[in-house]
Parts: sequence; C-alpha cells; structure tokens
Amino acid sequence: MEGNRVLIPAHPQGEVESGDRDQNLVDRGKAVETFGGKVFVRWDADAAVTAFAPVTYFLEFLKANGLWQQWVEDCPLNYRSGNAPPKQDILGTLLLSVLAGHKRYAHVTTVRSDSVLPGLLGMERVRSEDAVRRAFLKGEGAEYAGWLHAHLDSSYEELLKEPWILDMDGTVKPLYGSQEQAVRLFGRTDWAPAGGGWQGLSSELQLTGWSRKRRVVVLRRVIRESLAITAEGDARGQGELFATMEVLRAGNVYEYAVLVTPLEEEVLGIAQLYRDRAEAENVFDELKDQWGWAGFTTQDHQRCQILARIVALIYNWWSLFTRLAIPNRHTEATTSRPLLLHGIGRQTTHGNQTTLTITSNHAHAEPIRRALEGVSRLLRRLVETAEQFTVNQRWRWLLRFIFRDWLKRCAPDPRFLPLTALVNCRI
Repeated sequence: MEGNRVLIPAHPQGEVESGDRDQNLVDRGKAVETFGGKVFVRWDADAAVTAFAPVTYFLEFLKANGLWQQWVEDCPLNYRSGNAPPKQDILGTLLLSVLAGHKRYAHVTTVRSDSVLPGLLGMERVRSEDAVRRAFLKGEGAEYAGWLHAHLDSSYEELLKEPWILDMDGTVKPLYGSQEQAVRLFGRTDWAPAGGGWQGLSSELQLTGWSRKRRVVVLRRVIRESLAITAEGDARGQGELFATMEVLRAGNVYEYAVLVTPLEEEVLGIAQLYRDRAEAENVFDELKDQWGWAGFTTQDHQRCQILARIVALIYNWWSLFTRLAIPNRHTEATTSRPLLLHGIGRQTTHGNQTTLTITSNHAHAEPIRRALEGVSRLLRRLVETAEQFTVNQRWRWLLRFIFRDWLKRCAPDPRFLPLTALVNCRI
C-alpha cells in the first residue's frame, strides 16, 4: 500500500499565491481599455531612465567651463554627521529641481526617481525635500553670500567691461534714513528735458553698502491720470500707496527712474538708451514667473536669500547655454525647457561604454538634435584648442563668444572655435 500512495501538492499546478499573481500581472502587463483598443501597461521601477535627457548637453557645458566643479568645491556647506549627504547631492538636487521649474521644496519629490542624471552629476542620488530644506539652516550667512556672489559675478563679470546701464526701477525710497542721499536727489531743482515727457538730472551717489560713489541719472515725469492718494496709514497699517511717487504742492504727481551707469553721455542720451532697453526688464518677470526666484520659501531670511541666489545663478548658466544652441536672441524658459530640457532618455551600459538614447516628442526634434550636437562639438573644440588657458580664461573667452554680436569692439578670435557650428544649428 505504501507504494500506491498519491502525494497531493498543497498548491496544484496552475494555482499561484496572491503575491505571485500580482507579480505576474506586473510582468505581463495590465490590460487597459483605450479608444485605440486594449493595451497592456507594464510598470518598470528599476529602468535607468530620465525625463530630462537633453540636460546631458547642459552638464557638458558646466563641466567644460569648470562651473559645476568649482561651485561645489567652494560651497561652505559642512556636515559633521557621518550619515549626512555629500554637498554635491544637495546642490545637484537643487540644480535638477530649479531646471525643472520647481518653486517649492515639495516639488523635489517629482525628480527623486531619476536614475540617470544623478550619476552624470557625480551624485549618489537625488535627496529628499527635507534634506534640501534643512541643508542651509546652519552656517554663517556671510559665507554663503560670499560663495554665491563670487559665482554670480563670474557668470557676467567679463561682460561688464563694456559700457552698461543699471536700471534701479524706481525702488529707492527712505527706509529708516538709510537712503537719505537718494531722497535728496529728488528734491533738486536743476531738472533738464530728457525726451519723451521726462526730465532728468545727473549726480553722484554712494548708498549704504556701496564701495564708492557712482554716477546716477534720475529721471522723472508727471503722471497725468487721476490717482487716489493717501499720505497716512489706515487701520491695517497700510502706508503710502505710491512709495516711488512725489506729490508737489502744485498738485503734480511724479514717477521716478534711477539709472546707475559709467557712461559719460549727457542726460538726454542716457534717457534714450533707457527707453531703448527693449525686453531687458522681461528677464525679471521670467525669473519670478517661470523660475523659482520667489519660491523655496522658509520662515528664516537666510535660507530664502540663499535659494534666491542659487536660482539666479542656475538661471544665468541656463540662459548662456541656450544662447549657444539658439543664438542671437533670448529664449524664455517656457520655450527653452520643451526644446532643450524635455526628452525621454534610456541609459544602457555594455562593457565600459555607457549610452544614453534620447527620444523627443517635440515637433522640432531634429533641429534640436543638430543644435545640441553643434554645442557639444563647440565645447570639445574649445577644450582641445584652448587647453593652454586656465578654466577662468576659457570661461571669459566663451562669454565673449556667446555675445559676439553685441561686443563688436572686442569680439573673440574666430580661429579658436568653429563659428559655423552655431550658425548652421538654429532652431
């Protein structure tokens, strides 16, 4: 009888445990009904993919000019705990978040599953929103300010060797007596015609925090519309409605613009240049509306200030990069991100070679590819041809190349770079 005993398995053939059944559904794909018929959807949490594959070219731009490496090295962020994240992880997380257009720390969560770009940035992984929020909680504000000011200056300092105008946009007003010198300018009587209904005067001014006196041109014009004006605060503590306007006894209301400039032209010429500034002010609207300049807020001033400066620096880098790919005009983020940032990338490794395959859904995918590959060739040529230069010399030279159409007097030597690499790669 022992030889005739039949063994019945606990789980007969064809029957699987619930956990295995779920895994099989994931492996085979879940049926989803669509207007095009039934499709099987399969989720892959381990694939090496990124939604921002073209950023690879931007990273080459940062590396070729030493921008990223030096920024990370100079960062005063210092952790004492052995379990703390490396500072390149914190800064890399911020870089990816700002490029993606995020405005809040919570938005960092949307890029945490990127398994490609962190490695290309030399990071271990994208860090959590809490890790980024706490990163700059401690430390000396002066150290962080010095670090960011130095790198912000380097992103445009070479260009300031050309004549320039700083538009202060009428923001000078008396604050606890610290801006009294500016207020005295408004009370002068030697106003001269400046064209377009404006009056102007020229003087010198040294505000609190300035290292020396600078030339200022103050412009004013009468506001002709009917305005409701109050000089006293209301029950909610509201102050004057028009902090940059002045009401004279005769009843005129003036608006002001204060220009700081090293130019020697007369007031009328400076005023005309100010009117010809075209789209320059749109940059500030872009920073506030399309970047996180007013975002990443916390309850302490120091971290808000640090993040605002980081956003400004990344904005400068990205704007310079896009001018290489799309020369002769400024491209706002609403246009440049779909063109040069968005694209699915799958990373594969065979032997010692890593390949990133990019798929763009943009209608101009082919011109985008040509433009980015042209920028890559240009950067490689720069590194190879100008290897006798220091990184800082190379960066200053590239800045002049990017703005070569505006810097006619000191245009870069065309022997170093293939100019046609950009001329033929317009989008």
